[in-house]
Amino acid sequence: MKTMFALLLVVAALTVSAQTNSVHNWTLKSGAVVPGDYYTSGKLMVVIKSHGTNCLLKISDLSTNDWLYFQECKAAQQQRQRQHQLVDSEFQKDFTIAFDKFRGYYTIVNNKALEKKGLPFSIESFPTDLNSKPDHVTLHYSRAEYDWTLFPKTDFIMLFDGKKKAFDGLKVSGDVLSGYASDPDCLEQFDVDFTFDEFKQIAFAKSVEASAGIWDFIFDYQSRRDWQLFVNHFENLNAEK
Repeated sequence: MKTMFALLLVVAALTVSAQTNSVHNWTLKSGAVVPGDYYTSGKLMVVIKSHGTNCLLKISDLSTNDWLYFQECKAAQQQRQRQHQLVDSEFQKDFTIAFDKFRGYYTIVNNKALEKKGLPFSIESFPTDLNSKPDHVTLHYSRAEYDWTLFPKTDFIMLFDGKKKAFDGLKVSGDVLSGYASDPDCLEQFDVDFTFDEFKQIAFAKSVEASAGIWDFIFDYQSRRDWQLFVNHFENLNAEK
């Protein structure tokens, strides 16, 4: 019985090892084997990453099986690139990107929430690199009314798919910022910050609700389209690396 148990442990360990080892072994017509992951390719060469180093292989030197594997990798990468181009096109249409040369970061703000009344929350992000996921994402609340509805400090609570994120004592600003609202009587503004991963969960959650002062908000899935677009843009960038 002990021998059988030991054999089962060995088999399980080998199985786990095989599942976690995702590096492909490229076999050439000469019989040589080169381990590495597909990276990119040109007309004559395929580039693979082997132990952190780029390695060039002639496409014509690949064995029949690995030539077919190469075609699958190339087609999958082209599909991802087309998807990214589509998302990127929508992203640039729906978001304004500006670089602050004095502070060394970019400002990304979604346009639709600024233009359409009834959407008091807009996305803000301030990455230093447009080719990497930002560390955090800010939801900016801006309400243009003639009367105050929030205290100078307010609590903000967000519920999403059974999870709870609470912000206590947020400072509510009464400063007028023309970039956030066309109405000059914009009285109430505050910011809530999320990590990128937190914001991703919220963007794609089945249900999202929030409360601030006397106000309750329900963000249905469709109303979070720009949030999802923002996340997909940076996730696709990361997938291409």
